[in-house]
Amino acid sequence: MSGKADAPWTIHSTNDANRKGKVGLWLMSTKPEMNVNISLGDTVPKTIEIPKDGDYNVRVNTYSNGTDVVTHSFWDFKLEPGSTATPYMPSFSEATAEDYPSYIGTYTDNNSNEQSTDPARYSWKKIE
Repeated sequence: MSGKADAPWTIHSTNDANRKGKVGLWLMSTKPEMNVNISLGDTVPKTIEIPKDGDYNVRVNTYSNGTDVVTHSFWDFKLEPGSTATPYMPSFSEATAEDYPSYIGTYTDNNSNEQSTDPARYSWKKIE
């Protein structure tokens, strides 16, 4: 599970001094009897394990000094199956030209069975 915010992520604790100006990210089951209430704490993105069957909500907490009104922005939330996280990508309807590669690299080495990861060994061409 991952997401972005304009404030630092924090764990949910009873010590208000440590969380003022920060935000918290949670995954919670819609059924209390499932007892799924996972705080991602200050590590976002984070790999979490949840029961396969169930409905879940994403919960976001904002913390202030208890007097002032605070406003934060959140974006790019992503929850995906498996243990390998992938980068956030907008849906097709939200994608712009900047979301796609603009160059393609070609590498040829007749003396090796391994490809190089050195960008200087590739010839690059702009995709148009």
